[in-house]
Amino acid sequence: METAIPQVAVFSVFEVSAIAGSLAQVIRRLRAALGELAQFVDGDRAELVGVYLQHLDSSIDRSTFDPQDRATARVEDRQGLGISRRSDVAVPRS
Repeated sequence: METAIPQVAVFSVFEVSAIAGSLAQVIRRLRAALGELAQFVDGDRAELVGVYLQHLDSSIDRSTFDPQDRATARVEDRQGLGISRRSDVAVPRS
């Protein structure tokens, strides 16, 4: 059985990205949320999550972030503390 993604969740991700997508921390939190969501969906919905993750990467590439901020923006941050939950990912520091 495929889990449905509530329409409000889809719109929320797009709205947050549109309004605050130029902030590396917001992108990191969205990436974490989408990564978590990807664990609960399959089929077409999983493909949509992947497409949106690619959209976040494209946003990072087009951003005015310097290389260090681009690298940081690509790391999930589930806790909002500027650190990754994954221990194998080093977040660049200045």
